[in-house]
Amino acid sequence: KATVSVLYCQKMSLVRCLCLVVLATSVANGARKVKKKTTENAGNMVDFPDAVAMGVEEMAQKVREDGVVRVDGVVGREAVKSLYDAVVLGLPEQPMEHHNLQLPLLEPVVNVTKDVLRVVGPVFDILFGGDSVLYELCSLVNLNGALRQRTHADFHYPEPHEEAPSEMYSVLLALHDVTRDMGPTEIFPGTHTKESHLEYCEHGCDDEIMEKAQQTAQLATLKAGDLLILDSRIIHRGGPSTHPDPRAYLWLSFLSLPERHPPGSPPTVLSSYVSKFLMSDREEWLRTALLKESEFAGEAEVSGTRYNFRRLAEVNPSLFLNPEL
Repeated sequence: KATVSVLYCQKMSLVRCLCLVVLATSVANGARKVKKKTTENAGNMVDFPDAVAMGVEEMAQKVREDGVVRVDGVVGREAVKSLYDAVVLGLPEQPMEHHNLQLPLLEPVVNVTKDVLRVVGPVFDILFGGDSVLYELCSLVNLNGALRQRTHADFHYPEPHEEAPSEMYSVLLALHDVTRDMGPTEIFPGTHTKESHLEYCEHGCDDEIMEKAQQTAQLATLKAGDLLILDSRIIHRGGPSTHPDPRAYLWLSFLSLPERHPPGSPPTVLSSYVSKFLMSDREEWLRTALLKESEFAGEAEVSGTRYNFRRLAEVNPSLFLNPEL
C-alpha cells in the first residue's frame, strides 16, 4: 500500500502524498495487530496434551497436582461406537442442545465401564484412600447449535459453617473422535484448589472473571476411547458446537465413603442405582448386570432395538425408575 501511495504522488502535492503514505502505513499496521490479536485469542484454547505413559501412583499424583490427567486408548473403538450409537438413539425426538442422559447397566454400557474401571479403579483407590460408591453414570451430549456452558465446578469447597462433603473424582471418556467444532469440554487445569475457587468462583464462576485463567484452558479433543480423570472441583465448561453430529462423552463418577452429598449436586444415576454400587465390588456388580440383561431381551421386539434406552423406559418403566434427563 505504501508503494502504491508513493507512485500516486506524481499527481499530488508533497503534503497530500505524505499524509496518504502515513495513513496507508497505519492501516497496514492495524491490520497486522488485529490479525495477531485474533490468533492469540484462538491460541488461548489449546488441545489437551497427549497422554504420557505413567503408573497408577503417578496418575493419582497428577490428579492431585493439576486436577486432571489424560489416559489414551483405554477402550476399543468398537466398544465406544456401540455405546455412542445407543446414546444417540436414546435421545428425545425433539432434543435440546445439551443432554445429560442417565445410562442403564446394559451391555454397551457395561462393556465400556469394565474397561474404564480396569484402568481407573486403582487410581481412584489411591485418591480416595478407601472405598467409594458410584455417583454418576451418564452421557454428556452436545448437539449442533449448542452454546458454550457457563463456567462451573461440580463440587465446591464448603463454607466455614458447612459440613465438608465427600470427595468425588470423575472420568470423561470420548465415545468418538472429538473435534474442536463439536464443542469439546474446556478444562482449566490447576483450578481444583481452594485458592482458585476463591479467586474465580467466590460468587459463582463468572465467565468474565475466568478470563484471567484463559491461558490455561485446554480442550478435551480426545480420540475415541481416550479419557480424562478429573477432580470434581476442577473448573470447566462445555464448548459451543457447530458440527452436524452429536458430541458425546461417557461421564462416570465415584463418591468417597461415608456419603455426604454436596449441596446442589444430586446423584446423576438412575434412582435405582443410588448408593448401590461400591468400587470394591465393581467386578461383581458389572458381572451381575450382564447376567440380568436377559430379563430385558423380550423388550427388543417392542423397542426395535435392545439398546434404545429411551424406548425401553417407555415400555418398561420399572427398568428406569428415573428416566428423565
